[in-house]
Amino acid sequence: MNYKFTAKRLGQHWYLDINHDSPLDISLDEKIEKYFSLITNKDSLSFVLYEIHSIVDDNTIFFDEEDIVRYLTTNDYFSIRFWIRDHEFNISSDMYYLLEGQYNMNFHKNMYTIEICNI
Repeated sequence: MNYKFTAKRLGQHWYLDINHDSPLDISLDEKIEKYFSLITNKDSLSFVLYEIHSIVDDNTIFFDEEDIVRYLTTNDYFSIRFWIRDHEFNISSDMYYLLEGQYNMNFHKNMYTIEICNI
């Protein structure tokens, strides 16, 4: 399956265009925000996550196993680490929950690759 997302710049921060009623500010990690700001001067950016089954490419997303186990076994709020091309990024456990819940994604079971659409 393919999952298309839009990130929007509001001031100096980027936010995924996903529904939530969390009182917390669910902005993206500072490193992700810097990366988005470097690759576009627009106020929005689209990207697609493709579910893959056997072919691993340079844009495959790898989540930290220890963080996934912690996510599945606790209700803690923490940063979940993931890697793309040997670059480490973080998302909040709340963001992970929203992505899996709203889009029926299974980061702990499936692999995904990412493609930036509009630069």
